[in-house]
Amino acid sequence: MPRENGRFVSGFSYSPETQIKPGEHKSQQTEIKPGQRLSPSTEFKPGQVARNKLPIGSVRIREETHTGLLRAWVKVAEPNVWQKRAILVWESMRGPLPKGWVVHHKDRDSLNDHPDNLVGMTRRDHAAEHRRELQAWYMN
Repeated sequence: MPRENGRFVSGFSYSPETQIKPGEHKSQQTEIKPGQRLSPSTEFKPGQVARNKLPIGSVRIREETHTGLLRAWVKVAEPNVWQKRAILVWESMRGPLPKGWVVHHKDRDSLNDHPDNLVGMTRRDHAAEHRRELQAWYMN
């Protein structure tokens, strides 16, 4: 690995000198054999449940990557099936959300999932509703 003043140079993630070459084998001490278990005391046992497993109905707050808004998600099934709480609330009051529709928050608070605050609308109408906000955001 290249060095500069006794320090490693950034930008290099490997060293050609220490790479295993084609046809070369690891040492017998470090080679893992088929069926070999390196740490059986820390492995999951049959039927063991992870300590961070959440029950169905649990709520998590997550930040959406594309908008940066916080959203509430509810665990609806195993294993790890989550759905937005706003959609669950809307569907519990008004039935299934039609294809191509989204749930809009009237007060613009993405965590306020009260039924009176939720409106179902098409994606086109939803984009028109937020167009001025988006234009102002992009101008800044």
